[in-house]
Amino acid sequence: MPLQKIIYFPDDILLAFWEISENIEQLWNLLPVSEAATHTLKQEIASFHPKRQREIIAAHGLLYYILNKKFYRIQHNEQQKPLIKELNDMHISVSHTDSCVVVALAKNRVVGVDAEQISEQAWRVRERFMNEAELQWAGNDIKKCTLLWSIKESAYKWQQRQGLNFKKDIQVQLHYSHLTAQEYYTVYLEKDALYLTVKYTFDNLSFVYTLCYK
Repeated sequence: MPLQKIIYFPDDILLAFWEISENIEQLWNLLPVSEAATHTLKQEIASFHPKRQREIIAAHGLLYYILNKKFYRIQHNEQQKPLIKELNDMHISVSHTDSCVVVALAKNRVVGVDAEQISEQAWRVRERFMNEAELQWAGNDIKKCTLLWSIKESAYKWQQRQGLNFKKDIQVQLHYSHLTAQEYYTVYLEKDALYLTVKYTFDNLSFVYTLCYK
């Protein structure tokens, strides 16, 4: 199916989701633009694995549907951070997991997004990326371990700096709001001494999607 849903956040930020059930040809057909518009992209991904091709086309399909059905090619800067050259004030982040593609889009604000399938993978390596406080909070809870890993991934995409240590440099802090009676998170980036706002959502308890921004 094409565009699955959109979640809107304050400050002109949105998350768009695409559950990929189409093959490559069907995905291209969902982009009703000229051959000239997609020619460069098709050349760039022609040698990629079919799964990767589907992810890339789906990400462009998301952009097409949320940007008033205009086609923009996702490019990357020197740090491999995605960008849309024609839209200088728009920031983009992309993530893929299993059969889902997620795109975060924000105006005049850098964003980082990550999507993870909830599994034992993060739990198995939790001591490699969690500090003592995070380990104490997450314990053996697979869902919490996956959430923390995803938050740190989205923070890394926001920062896009080589050599960041997930355990030491990206610290997830848990807070409690008495006003809403809910837990919420922030990320502290040690090397920059700054905090990031964290938003997250679970999808049918199978996936978690996280968003970081300043």
